[in-house]
Amino acid sequence: MAVSLTLRATKGSALTHDEVDANFTALATAAESPNGGFVAIKPQSGRYSTNSLNGQTLVSALTGIANQIWIVPWFAPWDMEIMELGVWVNTAIASALGKIVVYGSNSVGEPSGAPLYEGGSLDFSTPGYKPSAVSPSLVFAKGTIFWLAIRHSSTATLAGHNFASIMSIDCGATPAITPFKLVRRSGVTFASAAPSWTYTPTELLGNAIPAAFWMKEA
Repeated sequence: MAVSLTLRATKGSALTHDEVDANFTALATAAESPNGGFVAIKPQSGRYSTNSLNGQTLVSALTGIANQIWIVPWFAPWDMEIMELGVWVNTAIASALGKIVVYGSNSVGEPSGAPLYEGGSLDFSTPGYKPSAVSPSLVFAKGTIFWLAIRHSSTATLAGHNFASIMSIDCGATPAITPFKLVRRSGVTFASAAPSWTYTPTELLGNAIPAAFWMKEA
């Protein structure tokens, strides 16, 4: 959605360039954000945001499968400098591990190229929040789509966003009432580094609840 704004100065005065930029440019960018920029603010240093559209209560997401990677889009509504990424384990599995990965996007928003970040192994054998330190910090440029991914070694279940609270990827090769919200790739050996990504719609997973990711501002 493109937003057009008409600016009118008060009689006897004129809007300066700085006033226009401060009051309207950022507003238009937020309105165009698929995250629904009007309901969110840029977190202050040390505070978290998530990849939710509207912050509904979390639900149990898909049960993990060993050597799979799940990837979901994230549109940065502000310039963000991330020092920590995390997920939440709902159902723990003995000896289960996970890794968080971040990919960039190509000119049409598809996940593309080598990972921008891959964290170390996280302990999914106990429930609760699992943080992955990002050092050096990772910069998400405003207005850019990034892709957040989780890798599994086993069958732990993560907390996820309600299906209506996450960005859609597309609605299929023929019209469908349930949009795709998750890309899933099998055969990604957990002990090996995350692969470079070339997007294919055949890896879309229908009617799936994506994992929730927490992002801590530096």
